[in-house]
Amino acid sequence: MTGIRVSLAGASLWAPGVDGRADGADLDISLLHPRLRRRTSFLTRMAVAVFTEAVAQAGADKQALAIVFGSVFGEIVTTYDLLVQLAEGTDESLSPIKFHNSVHNTAPGYLSIACQNREINTAITAGWSTVAMGVVEAATLLQVHQSLEHVAVVVAEESLPKQLAFAGRYASLAAAFVFSRARSDGPTWELVRRQACPSRGEVPPNYEHNPCSPAITLHRALAEGRGDVSLERGDGPGWMLIQET
Repeated sequence: MTGIRVSLAGASLWAPGVDGRADGADLDISLLHPRLRRRTSFLTRMAVAVFTEAVAQAGADKQALAIVFGSVFGEIVTTYDLLVQLAEGTDESLSPIKFHNSVHNTAPGYLSIACQNREINTAITAGWSTVAMGVVEAATLLQVHQSLEHVAVVVAEESLPKQLAFAGRYASLAAAFVFSRARSDGPTWELVRRQACPSRGEVPPNYEHNPCSPAITLHRALAEGRGDVSLERGDGPGWMLIQET
C-alpha cells in the first residue's frame, strides 16, 4: 500500500534530560500576550514553546497553518485540582480561570488566539497512538485541503499527579513537528501503516511511561537522519514514517 508523502519543515522537542535542558525555566512563551501568560498551565507553556521554535524553524506563517494538538491526559493537573476542591466541599467557589483552562484543547486555543489563527484547529487523544494519530491527521489535512501549506502537530504530556499515576510516574515533555506537502527540494517521508514496526527506539527511563514518548523517538530520528521511524510504542502493527531516498 502506498502511503501519504509529506515533508518535515521544522521540529522542536522539550524533554529535560533528553534535549539538554534542565527545567521549565527556559520555556519561551513570549508568543503569548503578558496577560495570557499569567493564566497558562505548565502544559500550555510547554506547547507554546515547542510550537514557537518549530514554526520559526519551518519559516511557516503562524496565522495560516493548521494546528493539530495531541495529549492523552491534557490539562490533568488543573482538572485534578478542581476535582479535589469539589470533593473536599470547601466553601470557596471554583476559579473561573482554572475552569476554562481545564479543557483538553486549552493549549491550541491559546495558540490560535496568540497567532490570530483562524485555520483548522484539532485536539486529539489516542492513548499510546496519540503521536501517530497526530501525524496521520496532519498528513490527511494536507491532502484534503489544498490551500494549506503547513500543519503543525503539537503534542504535550504533563506529569500525572501522584494519586493518578497508577501505571508509573513519568517526566513531562512536549514536541512540535511542522509538516508540508511533499517537495522536491528537501527530504520527503512516506507515512505508512505496517503489520510490524521495527526501530521503535528506546526512550530514557523517566519517559518510559509517558504516552507521548514516541515524539522523542521521532525527534531523534530526524536529528540523526535515520531512514525510518515508528510513531508508536509496543508490539504489533503501527504507523511509520519512512524517508525516501
